[in-house]
Amino acid sequence: MTKEQISQETGIPTGKSSGKVEPHIQYAVFMGLVRHQVQDGTHALERTEFGQMVFELDPHLMEPVTLLVCHHNISSPPQGAALWQFVFTKLLPALGPAIDQDTLMRAASVEFQTPKVNLTPLKTCYTTQKSFGDLGLLKVSASKQWAFQPIPYRSEHRYAYAYTLLKAWERMLPERPEITVDELADYTHWHRPLLWDKRDLMNGLESLEDLGILSLNKQLAPVTIIKRRISAFALSKLYSCLI
Repeated sequence: MTKEQISQETGIPTGKSSGKVEPHIQYAVFMGLVRHQVQDGTHALERTEFGQMVFELDPHLMEPVTLLVCHHNISSPPQGAALWQFVFTKLLPALGPAIDQDTLMRAASVEFQTPKVNLTPLKTCYTTQKSFGDLGLLKVSASKQWAFQPIPYRSEHRYAYAYTLLKAWERMLPERPEITVDELADYTHWHRPLLWDKRDLMNGLESLEDLGILSLNKQLAPVTIIKRRISAFALSKLYSCLI
């Protein structure tokens, strides 16, 4: 459909001063919910495998496990949104979880080589209940101090951790059935959107070993990870642990 037809179907405005159809599509792509092609002004959309699972089991994106995967996707290379990737995989690991807005703005301006970066979509994304607010990832004070909090480990979300880890592995190291913990941390950056440190990372891996998703060889240094399942299996179990 054209963006005007999509606007008529969904009620999303697409006027000259309020063109929100195409940004909606792009955010859905960043979150891994849809695939998108556009030709001669016509948009072709289809659900991803993850998007289909969400459509069937959580179509209103109410479950924290859905938000967790969407957040991880939008914050991860290579398919995520540029600002999200920069903040979660580069800036916060370098500067720590507490940062003032002016520092964030200056760093983003340098990264994207532009005088001013619009931080409002990022801030709103994590501070409103309509979006990812339930993840409890960010608080912004009246003095514009941004305080990021790690996403706490929850056993009912183990298949979300498994799915995002295996997807990152399959995308970035597809020929490798075994990798080191250092490669997982330093190359795929899987743990960074979760704001986990190396200890949290190992605890998460041990929980996935209990599920039979992977095996850990702790006799080697660094520890190696052996893949036992593929991401499609973890996706099929995504909602299976919810109470």
